[in-house]
Amino acid sequence: MKKLALAIALAMVLVMACGEECDQVEYNLTCEGVTCSDTDDESSYTTLLLCSIYECTWYCHDYNGNECAYVSLEFERCLLDLCWSLGNEFIDSGECD
Repeated sequence: MKKLALAIALAMVLVMACGEECDQVEYNLTCEGVTCSDTDDESSYTTLLLCSIYECTWYCHDYNGNECAYVSLEFERCLLDLCWSLGNEFIDSGECD
């Protein structure tokens, strides 16, 4: 009986680990700026070419069909740009394994 209980407990742990659900990456991009929700890290800086960069990073989030991934999005607005835009995306599925 103890072996059966142990086997059931182990199976439940494996199912829970494999069935991990992650939150969806959420951000709002307008001409005036960028807001990111539930991030693990945010930073901003200005380049030598006078571009403003705003970076949002999420650990273990769903984004564009990638489940439970490390996601870093870089938004930019340069001196002559009228609006902010999505510049670079970095996605790594190994971060949450």
